[in-house]
Amino acid sequence: MSLQPRLQPNAVMAIVTAGLLADALWRRSRAARLQPLPPAPDTLPDSARQYRVITAAGVDVDEPTRRAAVAYAHREGLAVLDLVPRGLDALRAMELVRRLDPASYRTARLARGEGGGHALLVAADVVERAGLTRFEGLTTAEMDALTERLKRYASVATDLAVTPAIDPVDATAADRRAILRRRWLSDLPTYLTARTCWASGRSPPASCSAPGGAPAARPDHDHDARRAPDGARSGQAVAL
Repeated sequence: MSLQPRLQPNAVMAIVTAGLLADALWRRSRAARLQPLPPAPDTLPDSARQYRVITAAGVDVDEPTRRAAVAYAHREGLAVLDLVPRGLDALRAMELVRRLDPASYRTARLARGEGGGHALLVAADVVERAGLTRFEGLTTAEMDALTERLKRYASVATDLAVTPAIDPVDATAADRRAILRRRWLSDLPTYLTARTCWASGRSPPASCSAPGGAPAARPDHDHDARRAPDGARSGQAVAL
């Protein structure tokens, strides 16, 4: 007969509720640190670098948004700028702020490249060094892979900006599977520790917590839509 004290159901529910609340506040605090794209200036400085815009299929970046992105990248000394739609769907928005800390992303040399998967502003010299030849019509999975790759070419000159001028496009199920297959190794520790905590029904140890003390989130899969919040299931936009 085990003498180990067991948590009462009410205590378990209280711990789970507190963990979910802490996770929501942690993600909200990260989302609040994402920078909005400032309006386009009347003129660009002569010293501004040359940039190329790379877009996913169905994404259009108009001239004012391109000028605003170039001006912002020039002012901040960026070689790669990911343009995140302000209306990005809830599932991808929550995943983005789980995987990326806006406060340290730019200076984190070893951080994995992350973004909204819609549009990238890339300096001409990075385009040349990376040997890029496609600039439009990329799939969401191809944009994810390219974002990861470009971070290595501009490890301390890559950042994100949120803009309302880009209409979000949906990611296909095939793209989601391709992205998850590529990420499984980096997500494996988080996935295993979170599964252990959820299955144990006990107070989660420190190893089950994500940075900031929030419970680690499980990786998203196609079947997660069945247990996702109503907003995420319906593709409801989240104001980042």
